[in-house]
Amino acid sequence: MLYLDASLLTSLITEEDRSSRVQRWFDEQDADALVISPWCVTEVASALSVKERTGDLRSSDRARANGLMAAIAAEGVGMSDIVTADFEAAAGMCARADLALRAGDALHLAIVRRLRATLHTLDEGQAAAARALSIGAVITVKKG
Repeated sequence: MLYLDASLLTSLITEEDRSSRVQRWFDEQDADALVISPWCVTEVASALSVKERTGDLRSSDRARANGLMAAIAAEGVGMSDIVTADFEAAAGMCARADLALRAGDALHLAIVRRLRATLHTLDEGQAAAARALSIGAVITVKKG
């Protein structure tokens, strides 16, 4: 099972440096092996708002990206629930200063651990923290 985080999903549905390579990777995957969580949907919505506020995304492109994310969440991949234990595990991860994890990234990692999945991300810091916690993590498309 491959868990797609918000950085990967945002690149998939908007124009970023790695978007075309992320799209090719996504198209090659078996949709039945891909999973996200409701937290991914929330983080992507936030990322799109930031992009629009900073002028990196026009409102028409935001509407298109919202539609793509809704389709991915509804029928493109599996959707894992978030359980109370995920929040508790994420809090424990955040308590480790050496991991330098934001709460949202820790929540993704807690879900990935519970699912026994592999994290697919574009966030090198999050992937490094995952590996430090013995959670499988892949930088799906490297920079450059």
